[in-house]
Amino acid sequence: MLARLTLRFWGSTVANAEAGPEPIPYAHLTEDNLTEAIRFALRPETREAAQAVGESIRNETGTKGGVESFHKHLPLLNMKYALCKRLLTHWQVSH
Repeated sequence: MLARLTLRFWGSTVANAEAGPEPIPYAHLTEDNLTEAIRFALRPETREAAQAVGESIRNETGTKGGVESFHKHLPLLNMKYALCKRLLTHWQVSH
């Protein structure tokens, strides 16, 4: 189930960027709509959009962006020491 949702999400993301055709659910796949999807994928403007998406992905700093997003969404007001409210809570993991 999760795999289907993931594929649908990324298929829609590619289609929204005009870098590929709309996803075709397996149950609705026909010779005609598959042919049309392939034609769409082969259009010069689709290829240009796909190249632009690829360039954008190559320029991302995913790990850095993920860490920045994680820190941005930390609930800091709920992470204070009970005895000293002005200090953040600190955890240490020992192996």
